[in-house]
Amino acid sequence: MAKTYTVYDTDTSTAKATGRPWPTADGVSQPEGMPGNLVLLEEIKVANPPYDSATEKLGSYGAPVYDTGPAKTATRTREVVALTADELAAALRESKRETMRQNWAALNANVRGNYQWLFDSVQTFLDAGDDDLAVIAVEEVDPISAIADSPSRLSAFEATRTQFVNAINNLTP
Repeated sequence: MAKTYTVYDTDTSTAKATGRPWPTADGVSQPEGMPGNLVLLEEIKVANPPYDSATEKLGSYGAPVYDTGPAKTATRTREVVALTADELAAALRESKRETMRQNWAALNANVRGNYQWLFDSVQTFLDAGDDDLAVIAVEEVDPISAIADSPSRLSAFEATRTQFVNAINNLTP
């Protein structure tokens, strides 16, 4: 990617133009007749700073820091901002849903195989923010005879159903 430059006025301490290519064809020589108070500063964006994705996010690039000395740079750094209460709640909800998905994946294949359609439906309801409908869907399902005739499979199903209802109810703090 081609470098870009800021034309900086040292008399007024202001940027006159930004995002410009070097003004001469060779890319190094100063343009003829350029006033002494104007300096070309290479625009630099610093690599993203470290941040805690559980509580922070990357914001916009801050105002440039101008170095008219030997470095001749206009450096911009990305800001780190705290997540809003709504963003924190959404992240917590997604974390709880991810735990539900992992618990589902760890279940006996007989349970998953017979009830994948229900799990998918519940996920659709949760995606739409309809937690009440998700709970009803889980609470009102009856085990099919293959599970009802096997105490261990029925027990696994009932434990899963209870776990899912509790997990769905706990999605919203």
